Amino acid sequence: ITYGIYLMPQTSKYSSRRYLLATSLVSVTLLSGCATVIKGTTNDIAVVTDPGGAQCVIEREGKQIMTVSETPQTVNLPRDKDPLTVTCIKDGFESNAEIVEASFTGYTVGNILIGGGIGAVVDMATGANSEYPGEVKLYLLPTTFGSEAERDARFDEIQDAIRAEAQAEIDRVNNNCQANDADRCASKVEFIEKQRDEEIQKWEDKRLGTEVASAAE
Repeated sequence: ITYGIYLMPQTSKYSSRRYLLATSLVSVTLLSGCATVIKGTTNDIAVVTDPGGAQCVIEREGKQIMTVSETPQTVNLPRDKDPLTVTCIKDGFESNAEIVEASFTGYTVGNILIGGGIGAVVDMATGANSEYPGEVKLYLLPTTFGSEAERDARFDEIQDAIRAEAQAEIDRVNNNCQANDADRCASKVEFIEKQRDEEIQKWEDKRLGTEVASAAE
C-alpha cells in the first residue's frame, strides 16, 4: 500500500528544470509528461503468497493481464488508475483474492507546479501518474484444519504477520519524517493503523467462520 501523496518541493533544482523545459526539453514535456519521463509507464510488482508455490491470475477491469506461474514472482505491469484483482490458488489450500488499488504518485503534481500542463494531461490519460504497491502478499488457508488448535495457530500466524508488516511501515514513516512534515506523517501512521486493524478483523471474522474437520463430521 502506498500511504499519502508526495509533493515535489519548489527548489532551485526545479527552477532550473523550468528553464530547461522552456528551451531544449519542451518536446519531452509535451509528448511524454513528467511522470512518464521519471517513472515510466510500467510498474514492477512482487506477487508473494504464504505459503509460496501458488499460481496466480492478475486481472484489471475483468480482463486477465498477467499470470504468475509460481510465487514468489515479480511481474511488470502497465501503470493504470484502475485497481487490480490478484487471485491465487495452490493444491490443498483455499483460493484467495485481493484487490490492489493504484495510488497517485505525486509526480503529476510536480509536473503542474513546474509548468508541464500538457504533460500532466498525458500522465492522467495514460495512467502514468498512478502506481501500484511494490509487493502484494496473499495468505492462503488449508482446505481443512485437523483441530481448532491447528486452525487458531494458522490464524494467529497470519495476524502476527500483518501486525509486523504494519509496524515496519510505521517505523519507515517515522524514520523518514521531517520536522516540518509531522502532521502528514501522523496522518500516514493513522492510515496504516486503520488498515492494519481492518485487516486483522477480517481474518478474525474468517477464523470464526472456519470449521475444523472434527466439527464438520
